[in-house]
Amino acid sequence: MLDPHGTKGGYIHFLVTNCNTQPNPFGMEPLVDEDDPFLFFDSAENFLRSLPGVYHVPDNVEYTIQEIEVDAPLPGELATYGYERRNHRMVASAMEMRHTEVQLKLITADGFLNEDVFEELVQLTGRATTPVIIFANHQTVAAALSMSLFANDVQHALVDGTLSTKTKAKIIEAFRRRQVEYLIGTASLATGTDGLDKVSDMLIILDDTDDAALRRQLIGRIMPRGADVDASAKEVIRINV
Repeated sequence: MLDPHGTKGGYIHFLVTNCNTQPNPFGMEPLVDEDDPFLFFDSAENFLRSLPGVYHVPDNVEYTIQEIEVDAPLPGELATYGYERRNHRMVASAMEMRHTEVQLKLITADGFLNEDVFEELVQLTGRATTPVIIFANHQTVAAALSMSLFANDVQHALVDGTLSTKTKAKIIEAFRRRQVEYLIGTASLATGTDGLDKVSDMLIILDDTDDAALRRQLIGRIMPRGADVDASAKEVIRINV
């Protein structure tokens, strides 16, 4: 961001241009006044916010996650014995149990999304006035949703960790241009995807993550950016199964 190899110089140029400095007798980099570091800004945050292409979601942004409950019972033998009938195997660790529960609740035996969950998604997206972002923590769930949308001739795009940076950038740009109606994404959607807040007002968390920091990053994709923000037009919906 400070362009260390560009014609405008890098970190040292930034210091002498934007900070109160004095010569450093022990090194090349000037010393910055600790009490009054910036010439034109009162904090590093406000300096970064002033730069073109840098977006900021304040910590005090208020949003509400709507909860939608969808009934998707698990086979009794999984909870009782840890036996997963679909693949004829025993489930051992808590992480594997959670992963298996997600698979059985959300994905049918033929690889499509659970019909009840899909119908709920159709109803939710039907009220959207902008393109929709749908998040799935598991790549298999994202793929199952993509298969269901494709089977119903619904135009969409899928962003996951298998895509090259170039391909991901093309998909995100198409979404920004409103050429993609539904953008499905895994964890890779939470980073490197600025500008989605100007396109989408609805985020549906189909398959939630246990990582609170990742969830905040994800929600930040559709939040308006800046010092004075209004998130009242945004909808964040989590489907619980």
